[in-house]
Amino acid sequence: KKLTEPYGEEDNPNPISHYGKSKLEGEKAVRETTDRHIILRTAWLYGIEGPNFLKTMLKLALIAPAEPIKVVNDQKRKAQTQLGSSGGGNHFADQCRAGIDIEHSPEAIVDNNSFYLSNGGAYGIFMNRCDNGISVQGNSIIKTSGGYPGILLNACYGNGALDRNIVANNFVSLAGMTESYGLSLQSCIYQGVYHNSVNVTNTHALSRAFTAANGDHNVVHNNIFSNTGGGYAYYLENTDIVSSSDYNNYFANWNTLAFWGGSDRESLESLQNANGDDVNSVSLNPQFQSE
Repeated sequence: KKLTEPYGEEDNPNPISHYGKSKLEGEKAVRETTDRHIILRTAWLYGIEGPNFLKTMLKLALIAPAEPIKVVNDQKRKAQTQLGSSGGGNHFADQCRAGIDIEHSPEAIVDNNSFYLSNGGAYGIFMNRCDNGISVQGNSIIKTSGGYPGILLNACYGNGALDRNIVANNFVSLAGMTESYGLSLQSCIYQGVYHNSVNVTNTHALSRAFTAANGDHNVVHNNIFSNTGGGYAYYLENTDIVSSSDYNNYFANWNTLAFWGGSDRESLESLQNANGDDVNSVSLNPQFQSE
């Protein structure tokens, strides 16, 4: 039916087109398949990335500026920006691919969520090409199997040294035996990694509490990166990824505290001598306790 005001979540859906009916059948299939689901009804999205109504109108005007643009005039909807995608205050358990997966979304916010994942093939948080002031803060991620990282940021760019993307105050716990990473930055620029705690008990020799590859101008301060399972606390594949690291606690049970400059660094002193940084960092067992 048609309403004179916007539909609410509790309104009984009664689509009047085949397209609408097909979308409703999709929602029903999701509900019948699992209780762990979220259904988002979006319309007329617009933003920097991807095709949308506004870009289509601009394209038509550029292609044939002398021709009139024909468009339907019997629809009323509220356009929704793609900027600032957010997920906060949620609990996720045993997702197949990821607790939260956000891609191509500037200013995205993923704060104060909890994740319990027994599937090694699932990320806790995966953010791909999310730029311009994103926030990943206050999340708790428990992974009982190895595999994909607890938090992975891929090709995410901040706006500069004074406007970094923020990854802060997150807790990540990794168990299992398959290679896995707690917090991972891949090809990222201008990230601020602050006050995170990563506890790795995973027994794979290449598992890492923090790892980064490619990118530059990233800052890593005031974190606890602990690996008591047998791998690395801190692992940088390139020496210029992190522009400043200090006031961190790196701890590992074995002679693989860190990897920097193409070589293993067995102690904090060895890491400090190699990177010329981490002057105020320490290497102490943080003694994480299970609740």
